[in-house]
Amino acid sequence: MNGKMVGAIIAILIIIGIAGIWYSSQSPGKNTQVNPKGAIVARMGSLNCYQYQENITTIQGNVTEHSTVEGGYSNDSYFFHGKKNGLEWWGLIEGKRLSEKVLKNGNVTHINVNLTQADLKDLTLYDPIKTGLRALGSASSVELSGSWITSNYTIYITYKGSGAIMSGTIKVLYGKDYTPEKIELTGKISNGKEILQEFSLSAKIIPSCQLPGWTQELKG
Repeated sequence: MNGKMVGAIIAILIIIGIAGIWYSSQSPGKNTQVNPKGAIVARMGSLNCYQYQENITTIQGNVTEHSTVEGGYSNDSYFFHGKKNGLEWWGLIEGKRLSEKVLKNGNVTHINVNLTQADLKDLTLYDPIKTGLRALGSASSVELSGSWITSNYTIYITYKGSGAIMSGTIKVLYGKDYTPEKIELTGKISNGKEILQEFSLSAKIIPSCQLPGWTQELKG
């Protein structure tokens, strides 16, 4: 048998093998079927840019606050534009440098500071992709209903410079390619037996790598 024939047979066997792997992964009841949780976590972890529109409610003691935030991540930069109770702010984090404009009672304040690692974790605590990835990844079991995946979670976080525990429920609405389209998180942040904060958030995820135009002002 000459070399060309051997090469052709090997190529055919390789193709047949690939086809068999693909077929077995598509066939019902096979162990090689896609694990939705694993696929969603992998997809969330691979997102190097995204935007979100988020509603957040936090409760600390007797104080309840409602906020709306349009934010995201792109080109190694976090950005966010938020509003709550007469307060509006625009922020850009590049590396560990925060540039922020705050509007309150008609007065504008500009802030430029270098962040510690703890500061950075606090400011990105309610990023739905960043925290949602950790929450869903920590789940030992999930429930599937249509295109929603739901699970309970417990993760260790840094909250106001100290270690704390965040626990609650996460729900993710995902598309055909397992890309998250909406993330809902509810839960509490605690330190031992003390509840430091309760929260709920709902975020629509937008596939975009563009920085908003207002970030140019903060870059300057």
